[in-house]
Order: sequence, then C-alpha cells, then structure tokens
Amino acid sequence: MYYLYSTDYDTKIATFKRFNHDEVKAAIFNHFTKEENRLDILEWTKEDLNLETVGDDIIDFYGINPRTTSSVCKLVFRGKKTFYRKLTK
Repeated sequence: MYYLYSTDYDTKIATFKRFNHDEVKAAIFNHFTKEENRLDILEWTKEDLNLETVGDDIIDFYGINPRTTSSVCKLVFRGKKTFYRKLTK
C-alpha cells in the first residue's frame, strides 16, 4: 500500500493499493489546486512490511515552489538546502 500524507493536516490524503504514477500525480495536483493547501507539504510513503521496524518508508516529498508560487514540485533535500523539481501534468 502507498499513501499520501499531509503534513499540515497530519492525515492521509490518498491511499493506493499499487504504484500507479498517473493516479499519484493526479492526487498531488488535486490537493494543491485548493488555495488553503498551497503551503502544505505532502509525504509519499510506502507501507513497511518489515515487522522489525515501525512506521512507513518515506519515498518523496511534494510541495509548492515558494519562488514561483504556482508550480507543484518534488522536494529534494541536500544538507540544509531544499531543491525544487517541477512536476508536469
């Protein structure tokens, strides 16, 4: 199972039984089209089936680039810097 979590609302936004790139992108763009979600950051996670650890495996983070304020981006963290890679529909 795959999940999209909202860091602002601390809830699950969407659940996917298997990885489908188009469904995931549609859910991400749908979430960020609402004005109240513009500052939110989404966590893309996979259910951890390893019984020795607790929690889900984080795959990626998504958010709005604060410089452009209109493009949905994949967030890449390197050290103390955050880089933004624009997503296309």
